[in-house]
Amino acid sequence: MQLAGRVALVTGAGRRLGRAFASALAGRGMTLALHYNASKDGAESLRREIEGQGGRAACFPADLGKADAARALAGRVADELGQLDVLVNSAAVMHHVSFEDTTPELFDEVLQLNLRSVFFVSQGAAPFLRKAGGKIVNLADLGGLEHLLGDGYPQAVEVGEGGIAGRVLEAAGEVARAHADMARHRVELDHVGARTAGERPIRCFLRHQA
Repeated sequence: MQLAGRVALVTGAGRRLGRAFASALAGRGMTLALHYNASKDGAESLRREIEGQGGRAACFPADLGKADAARALAGRVADELGQLDVLVNSAAVMHHVSFEDTTPELFDEVLQLNLRSVFFVSQGAAPFLRKAGGKIVNLADLGGLEHLLGDGYPQAVEVGEGGIAGRVLEAAGEVARAHADMARHRVELDHVGARTAGERPIRCFLRHQA
């Protein structure tokens, strides 16, 4: 996909990997939709940085723990920026709490943002990505797979991150398969297992093209 002149939505763009992804895509000539919830200062700072370098960016606040807000985000972006070509699902909460100390409230909070929001943001973006032959990139911490290899009991954050790799791909793949004309209505999905290494995602472990 040629990136220059296209529009990318990056969730959680105010810090960590989301910010790094957004900055890199802007450097490739994309217009950036910078989502934030708690990290307004970081998102606004990145917007100014992109604009200062001659790029185009806009900020979009939303609480993605709420399904309606998650579904509506892509439409807001398309309304303001004219289109949507790439979605990067990066927003996440990282509570490192032991298996024994995890409460129902913390468990629900982690899964609402780290897993459920990915599904509903992608669902809301689907019509625009179909039209553009666009791309979805889902980031997931590789810690979500470690407990499957015998590394103790899963923490809530690992359940959420592992679910991204195993469940969202299957559901989002239906976005593309539902169209009869695959050549014109293609949605590509990448799942990137991410560790923070100099603010860069590392190791792509799952890819689907329909």
